Amino acid sequence: MVGAASVGLVAALAVGALALRQGGSGEGGGTKTTRHRITAAAVAGGLQRTPGMPAATAAYPFMASAVRAGGAERAGNVAAVYADLPQRSRNVVFLGGTGKIGDPAAFLRRARPGTVLTTRNVKPGKGGGSAVCGTFAVLADVHVYCSWATDSSFGFVASNLPTVGDDTAAMADLMRRMRADLEK
Repeated sequence: MVGAASVGLVAALAVGALALRQGGSGEGGGTKTTRHRITAAAVAGGLQRTPGMPAATAAYPFMASAVRAGGAERAGNVAAVYADLPQRSRNVVFLGGTGKIGDPAAFLRRARPGTVLTTRNVKPGKGGGSAVCGTFAVLADVHVYCSWATDSSFGFVASNLPTVGDDTAAMADLMRRMRADLEK
C-alpha cells in the first residue's frame, strides 16, 4: 500500500513539474509572455551614457508623467541620459522598464506626455510590439520623443534639446537603434 502511494505521489509531482515547465499553470493561465530585460548600457544607439541625473533633464518630467499615465511606474524602471560626446548636439533621456504591459498599442495611447502636440505610429524595430513618435511642449519649446511597448516592456527616448521642424523620423531611427542596445 505504501509503495503504491509513493508511486502515485512521484507521478503527480512529475505531471505538475511538466505542466509548470510548459506554462500550463501559474500566472498568465498558460499564456506565454515574452520576457525582456531593460538595461542602461554604456552606449546605446551610438550615444554615450552621461553621468548626468535623468530627473534633472528638460524632458524627464514629461516622460515620467507619460509612464505614470500608462500605469507602468515601477521601482525597477531604468532612466539614463545619453549624448553624442563631446559635441553634445544630441542629448536624450531614456526611461524604460518591464512588467505586465498588456496591449502595447493601448498602452502607448495612454502613455503620452501631458503636453503632447503630435503623435504618429512608427515601426518599433527588432523586438516587435508597437511604437509611436511625436512632439511635446516644454514651456515655449517643442521637443521630440519616441516610445515602444511590447506585452512585457516599454521604453521612451526624448530629446532634452528643442527641435526645429519635424525631427520625428530621425528620433524614430535613434529609438530603434537605442532599443537594440537597451532591451535584451
